[in-house]
Amino acid sequence: MSTTFSNAVNELNKLFNDYWKANTTSICGYVPEIRWNGIEKADAPDSSKFWCFHSVLNADEEQKTLSVSVGLPGQKRYESYGIIIVQLYCPKSILNSKDKGRQLATVAKNCYRGKQTSGGVWLKNVRIIDVDPEELCYRFNIIADYSFDEIF
Repeated sequence: MSTTFSNAVNELNKLFNDYWKANTTSICGYVPEIRWNGIEKADAPDSSKFWCFHSVLNADEEQKTLSVSVGLPGQKRYESYGIIIVQLYCPKSILNSKDKGRQLATVAKNCYRGKQTSGGVWLKNVRIIDVDPEELCYRFNIIADYSFDEIF
């Protein structure tokens, strides 16, 4: 199965959005805001609430086949791969914020762990990284590697 970078990003964003909305309210009483890479907002996030920033970053692309017989005449298969980074912000002003942050980070991890999208994007090596705290919040980065094939 093959897809394009644009379709892969759309699938990964939708997968995260749907999973996040379905699994976070029980942890903190609301669905924490998602800020998306490439969609700018004029206002800053509410620092008294949990929120995250979601990025899909393509890292490289390699030709996967030598043959030109993978699709239409002259086409070849390429493998693209990169990382997804979810930066989770947990306000220190909330009781048990770090513990709730761990639970939210686990939701983000489980969203991508061992999954393949309908368009053929494979996800692997999903992990949580506990980042040094900032002045007003605790931080976690959730990182997932992805890859997909594209015929061009």
